Amino acid sequence: MAGGLGCVARDKYGWFHVAGGEGGFQCASALAAEAEPLRAGAAAGVLHGWHKLVIESDSKILIEALRTGTIPEAINFIIRSLP
Repeated sequence: MAGGLGCVARDKYGWFHVAGGEGGFQCASALAAEAEPLRAGAAAGVLHGWHKLVIESDSKILIEALRTGTIPEAINFIIRSLP
């Protein structure tokens, strides 16, 4: 499955700071396609020196996995590689 991603960074006031995107990456599942932008956004945050990140996603499974720490095997590698 091929996918693309986009991420947007805003400050605590909602002001836009940076956006990015990437296309053509391969994913093993739809859930992996949801998790990949999370990884890319977190990596971008680290590169910009940000210490607190708020993650937003429309994937209930992904958000619950992050909240509970119960990571589905399909995204284990992606989540465990977060900076």
